Amino acid sequence: GATQYLSHTSISVPTTYSMGAWTNYTTTPTSGTKKEVVDIGTGAVGGNGQYAILGIFANYGGTYNINGTAGQTPDGSKYQCWAYSTAFYVAQSSAAITASQWHHQVCTLDSTGLKLYVDGQLAATNTGITALATTPTTVVIGRSLSGVTPGYWDGKADEVFLDATIL
Repeated sequence: GATQYLSHTSISVPTTYSMGAWTNYTTTPTSGTKKEVVDIGTGAVGGNGQYAILGIFANYGGTYNINGTAGQTPDGSKYQCWAYSTAFYVAQSSAAITASQWHHQVCTLDSTGLKLYVDGQLAATNTGITALATTPTTVVIGRSLSGVTPGYWDGKADEVFLDATIL
C-alpha cells in the first residue's frame, strides 16, 4: 500500500555496509518529493536522523554534493543513494530510471567512498564521504525515517538487504 512500511530498531549498522534491493518504480517523483526504498539512521520513525538512504529525491530541499561536486540539485529521474557525515553526499546515476521494469540497486560505503550500482554495473561514486556520522540503530523499508516528509516508496521492492560487508 501507499502508506505501508517496515521498521526495526535496536540494530547495529556498521560504518562499512552494503544495502540494496530489486526495485520496480511505479513513477519517478515530482519536484520536491522523495521516494525511499531503504533508510537507516537513528531515532524513531517520524523523527529526524537519516544517515543512509537508497531511493530517489526530486529537487528536494536544496543543493548537495552529488558525485563529488558540491551545490548540485538531485535529479529525481536518476537512481540515487545518499549518506551523511557532516552533510549529505549523493551518488547519482547518469542513466534515467526505467519505470515499470525491475532493476537491482546496491549502495555501498567504505573507506573508498559511496558507490551506487545498478544492475551489477557501477553507476556513480562520491569520494567525499568514507564513513557515517554516527552508528545507525534503525532501519526502515518502504518510507523515510524522517517525519518531515514520509517519502513512502512508490513501486515494488524485493530482496531488500543490509549487510556489514561490501558486496
